[in-house]
Amino acid sequence: RQFLTDAAVGALGYPRVMPQADTLRYGDVELILVTGGTNDTTDAQSAQSTFEVIEAIPQNHIKELGSMIGPRYGHKTVQVTTSLGTPYIYMIGGQYETVNGDVVTAATQPLIDIFDVNNGFIVAPPQNAQAPAGLETSGRVGHTVHFTPATETLPASIYVIGGFRDVGRTEVVSRIEVLSADNGSPRTTAAQNFNLAVARGDHASALLPDGRILISGGLVPDQAGVDRVATASTEIIGPVYPSAGGVPIEGGVPSVQATELAQAAMTEARFGLNMIALSNEQVLVSGGLRKVGSSLTEVTNLASPAPGSPEVLVPHAELYVHHPSEVCIEGVAQFCQDVSASLAPGAATGQNGANAAGGGAAGFTDPNAAGTDPNAGTARQPAVPTP
Repeated sequence: RQFLTDAAVGALGYPRVMPQADTLRYGDVELILVTGGTNDTTDAQSAQSTFEVIEAIPQNHIKELGSMIGPRYGHKTVQVTTSLGTPYIYMIGGQYETVNGDVVTAATQPLIDIFDVNNGFIVAPPQNAQAPAGLETSGRVGHTVHFTPATETLPASIYVIGGFRDVGRTEVVSRIEVLSADNGSPRTTAAQNFNLAVARGDHASALLPDGRILISGGLVPDQAGVDRVATASTEIIGPVYPSAGGVPIEGGVPSVQATELAQAAMTEARFGLNMIALSNEQVLVSGGLRKVGSSLTEVTNLASPAPGSPEVLVPHAELYVHHPSEVCIEGVAQFCQDVSASLAPGAATGQNGANAAGGGAAGFTDPNAAGTDPNAGTARQPAVPTP
């Protein structure tokens, strides 16, 4: 592979700020799906409501320019595989503007767009529906999204985690919505209280190899409830086993919860950070912003590379180390928390979900269309993992 110059690839159909780009592979051919985005021209609404499929060549590079159902920018995309093996790309959340004369109104986008990779088009909504699916809580910005493949006990699902209801980022969302990867239908309801332990937005999250989801940082409401402050707190979504006196109950069915890891917080509160799961039981956290009052600064370390050299700013990174029974920040022993009392041996291979800390067992329903799942509509619980 090599880096391409701007002359090697033709221009997009519209200028796009804050779009999303995903790779499309068709045999030996590699294309790029670009969705949404905005700009400061009269084409802003056109950019927000369209997608482009491009090839990295100088001319005739736009293979398709089409319309989305929900205009958006600052959204999240996630590539999934349905229960029938169909590859889809979901476009979830984001914000958009509507123009009425000289009045511009901004709002978050609750509608979900689904791109059918095999056929190269946006999936049409069912009859009498505005879109194939939508978020139940509201539109969202500053959220994170993950796909978990199907297992023996749970269907393929999409997790939409936290964020803000409004474009001003004042209303923090605590709910985690679990959607069907087949059609975006909800697998959980608001009444089930599948919530983050700490409501947050502009956070980071990573899907661990064992299927759990690690969540860290972000903006949270201050104690007075009038502003947002950065947090260093960390939580994990995964199975929690019934126990008595710290000893797992034999044969107990795990519930799926979001559990705060009070002693596994980052050493620095931050939001707008990056998080990536590595292949060696580590998760790298880097970058982000500090927030002190209304002042924002980059999260960096001040370092001198050599005596007498000018001071330079370098990215400040931290490493989580995760095992089936603990999560800790590397090099800070007191931040390790042994959660073996709530996670039985073998929990590393458990299933995923979300529930409020201290809440009831997480139940999942499968709303797929008839014929796509023999267990459609039945309640599901994560199976006890095999050590």
